[in-house]
Amino acid sequence: MARPPAAARAMEQMVSEVAAQMRSGASVADVEHDLIQPSRLDAERKAALWLYAWSGAPDRRRRQDAVARVLMLTRSGSHLG
Repeated sequence: MARPPAAARAMEQMVSEVAAQMRSGASVADVEHDLIQPSRLDAERKAALWLYAWSGAPDRRRRQDAVARVLMLTRSGSHLG
């Protein structure tokens, strides 16, 4: 059987790493900072990984991460929308 392309293998590896971090109790922000952003994946794959991490967080943690992100953007002067 043929091996998947390098990008697919890299994505599979990152999905495993993100899942492991989320199972260990890491926040979405930590996973984003420590794993997703430093990766060499393109923006679309990084966004998919972030969504995957976010979807695996407990409801309360998702809400906390969303509020923290909005506050960060508000304080940095970034425009929402």
